[in-house]
Amino acid sequence: MSDHNDNTGLVVVFVLYMAVLVGAGLWGWWNQRRRMKDAKAHDTAEEELTSQFLAGRSLGPFVTSMTMLASSFSGFTVVGIPNEAFALGFTSLKWVALQLPVQIMWSGAGLRMRKASLVRNHQSPVDFVTDRFRSQVLRYTVVFHQVLPEILYLVVQLSSIKQSFNTIFNIPASNPAPVILVSAVILSFEWLGGMSCVAYTDAIQAVCLIGIMFIFPIVFSTTFGGWVNLDPMTYPRPDFYSTPDAESQMIMFTTVFVAGVSSYSLPHYIQRVYAAENVRALKLGWAMGSVAPWALNLTGVYIGTMGVSVLAGKDTVPANAFGDIVNSFMDASMAGYVIGSFVFVAGMAAIMSTADSILIAIAQLITTEIAYPMRPNSNPHQINIIGKAVSFGTMSVSLLLTLLWQDGLSAIFSIIFAVSAQATPTLIVGLFATPERKAMQLHPWALAAGAWTATICLVSYYFSPDYKAQNLAFSIEPGFVGLLVNLGFLLIYSVVTRLIGPCQMQPAWDKPPLARFGECELDAKMMLKMMHGIKEPFLEGYFLPLVLLLMIVAVPLTGNGMPPLEENGQLAYMPNLVAGLPDWAFAYVIFTALLTALALYYIYRIPDTVEGTQEGEIDPNILILAKEILNFRKGYDTTNEKAFLFRSRYMPTKVEDCSSNHSGSDDDVNDATPDPDEEVVETAKVEVPTGSVS
Repeated sequence: MSDHNDNTGLVVVFVLYMAVLVGAGLWGWWNQRRRMKDAKAHDTAEEELTSQFLAGRSLGPFVTSMTMLASSFSGFTVVGIPNEAFALGFTSLKWVALQLPVQIMWSGAGLRMRKASLVRNHQSPVDFVTDRFRSQVLRYTVVFHQVLPEILYLVVQLSSIKQSFNTIFNIPASNPAPVILVSAVILSFEWLGGMSCVAYTDAIQAVCLIGIMFIFPIVFSTTFGGWVNLDPMTYPRPDFYSTPDAESQMIMFTTVFVAGVSSYSLPHYIQRVYAAENVRALKLGWAMGSVAPWALNLTGVYIGTMGVSVLAGKDTVPANAFGDIVNSFMDASMAGYVIGSFVFVAGMAAIMSTADSILIAIAQLITTEIAYPMRPNSNPHQINIIGKAVSFGTMSVSLLLTLLWQDGLSAIFSIIFAVSAQATPTLIVGLFATPERKAMQLHPWALAAGAWTATICLVSYYFSPDYKAQNLAFSIEPGFVGLLVNLGFLLIYSVVTRLIGPCQMQPAWDKPPLARFGECELDAKMMLKMMHGIKEPFLEGYFLPLVLLLMIVAVPLTGNGMPPLEENGQLAYMPNLVAGLPDWAFAYVIFTALLTALALYYIYRIPDTVEGTQEGEIDPNILILAKEILNFRKGYDTTNEKAFLFRSRYMPTKVEDCSSNHSGSDDDVNDATPDPDEEVVETAKVEVPTGSVS
C-alpha cells in the first residue's frame, strides 16, 4: 500500500515534466527569435506579428498535429469529463462523439479558410470576415463572439487546475496559490516565444496526455476491475443503467451538434489553420483529433463511472471527484501511486496546452483587431509590447473569473459553445455561399443582428431562474436555443428581402480599410474561382446528411427510464448489458465508432494541397502567395508591395482593374462558372516562387 498524502513522487514527476516543458519552450523561443531577427532585417511590423502569433506559418506535420490535438483536448477532458460522468453516468459518452463533428467542421471550413488566407494574406482569425463582408459592425460582432468564449474557455482550464492540483496535493480548495503559479508559467511561455513556444510545448504535452491516458485505464482495471465487473443491482448509482429520459437525450444530441458547428470558429482553431506549413500537416492533426477521443474522452467517462464504485460510502463532491478517484487509486498500490502521479501530469499537460493556446489567440485578436487599428503606424517593438500586455490582462481577468465561478465546468462549456455558435452563420455564408444562391446573399448587418439577437436570448434563457433551478418542463441546451433564434432571424430577413428587395445601405464609417488584402474585393465569385479544381469531400451531397444521421440514431430514442427504479432505489430488473455497458450506451459507442470511421475516410480524401487550377486566362488575384511574400507589410493597412508585384507579372492590364473578374453583384454568375457547352481551355500553368505554403 502507498499513501497519496506522501507528495514526494508527485513532486518528482511534476518537476521532471516542467523541466522537459521548459526545454521545449526554449527550443520554440530559439526558433521564434530567429524569425524575429529576420523580421527586423526587413523592418516589417507585420512579419514580427506573424512570427509571434503564427510561428512564421512554418509548423511542420508533427508539431502541427500535436498542437491541434493539445488545443482540442483541454483540462475538461481530464478533469471535467470524469467529474460529469461521476454525477451523470453513461450519458457523458456524448463527449466521445463530440470531437468527431468538431474535426469534420474544422477541416471542411479550414480548407477554404486556408486557401483564402494564402491568397488574401489573412493573418488574424477575423481577417476572413473583414475581407469577405467589408463591415466594421459584423467584424467586431465576430470579434466579441470569439473573445468571450475564449476567455470562458481559459476559465475552464484555470478551474481545472484549481480543482485537480488542490485536491491531489491536499491543499484547501480556497487557496488560489497553485492556480496563480501555474498561470504565471503559462504566461511566461507565451511571452517567451509566442506561437513557436506554445506549439513546441504543446507537442510535449500532447505526447504526455495520450501516453498516460492510454495506460491509465489498463492499470486501473487491474486494481478495481472494469465495467464488466460492475453489478447494476448493487452499483451505488443504478439509475446510470436506465435509459436516459427525453430531456437527457436531447442534451446528448444538442451538445454534440452545437459544439460541432461552432468549435471551428474559435480563434485558436483558426490560428492553427494559418500556422501550419501545409495541408498535409493539418490532415494529420484532424485525423488524430478523430481518433484521440477513444483514448482520452472515453477514459474520462470510464474514470468517472468507475469512481462511483471506488468512492462508494465516501462524501465526495462531484466537482472534486477526479482528484478523489486518483487519490484512491494511488493509495491502492505502488503501481497505482506511480501511474496516478503521471495522470496528474497528464491533467496538467491538457490544461496548460489549451490555456496557452487560448491566451495567444486572445492576444492576437485584441492586438490586431483593436490595438493595431488604433495605432496603425506603430513599430514592431511597440506592437509586441501591446500583445504581451493584452496577454497579462487576459490572464488576470480569467483568474478573477475562476475564483468567482461556482457552477462547475460543464456549465461553462455550455456557455462557450452557445456564444461561439452565433458566429457560425457568418462563416458558413462567407465560405460557402455561391452567387446563384439568393437566400445566402445576406447583408452583413443582418448577420450581426442575428448573432446579437441570439446571444441576448440564450443569455436570458441560461440565467433565467427556471433554467437555473431546473423547473422548466423541458430544458434545451442554451447554444441550441441561440442557434435556432439566429437562423430564424436570418430566415425571416431572407423572406422579407425577397419580397421588398435587398438592403444596400452601408455608411462609410462601416467600411473597414482593406488595402492589406489585395487589389480586388473578396466575394462569392472569387471564393468560387479560388476553390476551382480543389476536391472538397465535405460538400459531397451524401456526407453531411450521413454525419447528422449517425449523430441522431446514436441517441437512445426509446425506452425512457427503463429499467425503472423501485421505491428502495434499486433497479426493478436486470438491464441488458453488452461488455459491461447498458445496451443503449453500447449502441451509442458503436454508432460513434461508425462516425469515427466515416470521419477518417473523409479526412483521407481531403487533397494535400489547396493550389487548385485555373482555366483559360490566368487570374492573378486568386494566385497563392509564397511564404516569402506573405505578410510583408509596412503597417496596419498598407499594400503588400511584394504581392502587388507578383500579381502584376500575370496581369495583362493594371492589377487595380478588377471589373472583369470580381466587382459588381454576386448575381452575375457567368464570370465565375464556365458554360459547360463551351470548349474548355487548357489549364494554365502558373509558376509560383519557391516557399509556397499551400
